[in-house]
Amino acid sequence: MTVPSTDAVVVLDRLESASSAADATASLQSILKGLQADWDPTWLWHHEDIPDHLVHILQHAQLKTTQTPVDDECVALVLQIYQHLGTDRKSLMLPAPARYLEALLDVMDRASASTYTRVLALQRLEQVSKFSEAQDQWLQAPNGVHRLADALTQALDNPLEEPVRTQALQVAQILAQQSSPIAKVFVFAEVETKLLDATWHVYG
Repeated sequence: MTVPSTDAVVVLDRLESASSAADATASLQSILKGLQADWDPTWLWHHEDIPDHLVHILQHAQLKTTQTPVDDECVALVLQIYQHLGTDRKSLMLPAPARYLEALLDVMDRASASTYTRVLALQRLEQVSKFSEAQDQWLQAPNGVHRLADALTQALDNPLEEPVRTQALQVAQILAQQSSPIAKVFVFAEVETKLLDATWHVYG
């Protein structure tokens, strides 16, 4: 892990001290630009509070320090930042084990979030579910697997939900292939039957 550049430290400090949604959005945009350029993604772990701030935005759609609500763009920026941390298993462990995974499920379930943002959350779930640590966290997360199973068949009459269901299915397939305990949960939840019923409902 390399030491963050001075510019990176300044930007990360700005995120921690952001008092408005606009300040947070500007800081997140700068972080994303840095990661798209030449930042080392592990620099985010040098600031021990940064993971907590990022996950809090995902989980509650608000800033941690001021409880100020943030908009969908801000949540989507956090998800895009985590895309650059996809090969770093620390994302699953910070600020605490399973917090990030549960936060992604919260975004997936958030009715006020856009389809784009909810699909981004599911893409991040697909990304981290390939790690062995994630399989245990899925089973520990409150109703985590069942929440995913519900996403496969919700709002069948709403065409805007189809991208969410499709991406949820991608995540479910990975989990079922890699974890026998999770596959058994899907069996008990009658996921296969629900998918067949959903297909019949949508396509006749």
